Amino acid sequence: MKTLENLQKLHKSVLISEVLHAFGLDSNLALSQKRVKIIDATLGLGGHTEELVKRGCDVLGIDEDSEMLELAEKRLYETCPTPEKTFRGSYTLVKG
Repeated sequence: MKTLENLQKLHKSVLISEVLHAFGLDSNLALSQKRVKIIDATLGLGGHTEELVKRGCDVLGIDEDSEMLELAEKRLYETCPTPEKTFRGSYTLVKG
């Protein structure tokens, strides 16, 4: 059975800073000036979605693999609590 901890040891999200830069989200000033909605169509373990939510984005995460969706949901629940608590951003995960 796949576990989040085991998979995170095998896979590290890459190019996160480059993705943030490409969307113009690499500064707090940029985030304070706009509300950003992003579709992460290759959700996987949710590494990019986690960073986007932490920066205030609303993310729709999509993955075909139900098990990966479950693991991403666990990860995001632990690292990105509800917007009322810590982050301005939010996430919705769907199978697709």
